[in-house]
Amino acid sequence: MVDAFRYRMVSDVPVGVFLSGGIDSSAVAAVLQRYGGGNIHTFTIGFDDPRFNEAPHARAVANHLGTIHTEQIVTARDMDAVLPQWASLFDEPFGDSSGVPTYLVSKMAREHVKVALSADGGDELFNGYSHYGIVADRERSMARIPRAARSAFASSLGILESGSLRTAANLLPMPLGLRHATRRNVVERLEKLRVMLPALDRTLVYDLAMSSWTPWEVNHLLGMSATPRETVHPRFANFSEQMAHRDIRHFLPDDILVKVDRTTMATGLEGREPLLDHRLAEFALRLPMRLRRGPLGAKHLLRRVLYKLVPREILERPKQGFGIPLAGWLRGELAPLVHDYLAPQRIRDAGILDPDMVARAVTNFRDGGTGNDRLDMQKLWYLISFELWRERWMTGEITSDEGMPDAATRRPDPCYCAPLQRSPRPRRCSRGRSLSRPPEDASRGPSPAREAPRPARAGSPMSRANGSSGGSRIRAARRTSDAAARRCLALADRSSTGCAGRRRRRSGASCRCAAGAASRRAPRARPSLARGCRSSS
Repeated sequence: MVDAFRYRMVSDVPVGVFLSGGIDSSAVAAVLQRYGGGNIHTFTIGFDDPRFNEAPHARAVANHLGTIHTEQIVTARDMDAVLPQWASLFDEPFGDSSGVPTYLVSKMAREHVKVALSADGGDELFNGYSHYGIVADRERSMARIPRAARSAFASSLGILESGSLRTAANLLPMPLGLRHATRRNVVERLEKLRVMLPALDRTLVYDLAMSSWTPWEVNHLLGMSATPRETVHPRFANFSEQMAHRDIRHFLPDDILVKVDRTTMATGLEGREPLLDHRLAEFALRLPMRLRRGPLGAKHLLRRVLYKLVPREILERPKQGFGIPLAGWLRGELAPLVHDYLAPQRIRDAGILDPDMVARAVTNFRDGGTGNDRLDMQKLWYLISFELWRERWMTGEITSDEGMPDAATRRPDPCYCAPLQRSPRPRRCSRGRSLSRPPEDASRGPSPAREAPRPARAGSPMSRANGSSGGSRIRAARRTSDAAARRCLALADRSSTGCAGRRRRRSGASCRCAAGAASRRAPRARPSLARGCRSSS
């Protein structure tokens, strides 16, 4: 681990660490402060809401280690300033709201360093997420019930349609908050049980436990069937290992690493992931579960190492996660986002999302109260982030924001889904000579350029050699060399669809021909490409 962390410190520019005060980031900071060869810079983002503020914990770790620490408190106004850039930052409908503080901490770190180390991957490798144990216990409890009994109970729940259950809950004479809690804790849980109980498929159990939108809600929202994910790999006997494997396959590369990579690069900062060193990852995934979840809790072995460098009392606290107080902001300073982007007329005009489902999500968020904020807030934020992306990339109504040209100076974009087009630019060799054979006019005969060589400048070495046998040899060598360059360029064109051809053309690597001509640099092929279709995973 020490070697993996120190290897990520190799750089010609200053390097820092994102520090949250949790186990993973504290381990990276502690190891590098002890074995890195000097004081390191640490950076933390905090919030004015104490339920989400990790800044005091990070400050305590930084003070104990003696790092050069910098922190910033993020407010709703800071998030409001980032949102106009949201769709341009990620280029796809990206729903992780923690991308906002990640962008802001990257922007703050860039003022001091040019490389920053993050601590992502520790929860997946060392089984650190608390929901691994909760979902595994829930699945174990349901598995104790005989399958026949589970199927009979699911069939009895199927008699009552979800719509009738919701209608009955809405008619009950109770306060709005209590009615919403009844819908959430009774109606929606019964709907999930009806689907999970018969087969008790672990993939479905985990998806329903972690997804904000259920598959049937997605079908209604989009008007089409949602494609299910692949089944959890069957070779793991332990359900916690299966969930971690699934997150390594999907959540880590499709969410966490996308967020860190795009926000750091948007600020000119290079992000590195020391915990994802292949040696450390292979070691962690070979560990037995008792060393990943042991007497010390989740990340048992990582805690044993860290407690030698940082006192346990500084680190002992419930796992918090990198969340933001978005629910309170959407009820307060950011409430116009809900009114503007999720207005019923706007949703109907777009014709993509079902207006009734969007209106229900807005109503549930407003009626649910603070006790039911998390799930309702996530549903609402996913809809808002999609609308931000749609406005940027599907309507052409691009708002001016930092890093983007003004509307007055911006050139109109071509169709986003226009096919790739190659301009008829002539090919040239390294000396600038055209390698494209010009069309010959039959009425004028052969091109004069092909009849006789270009006359040499008077007094040049070439003109002095023209009357001797040496001049013939020079002219023959030039013809041989030009023919070799044409053959190399033709070979690059034929293989341009493959990786090797693209690498050769981009790097401008020298082509060596079989005729023995001197090494000659092949020209880069730079076709003019119109904006092409992109597929977002």
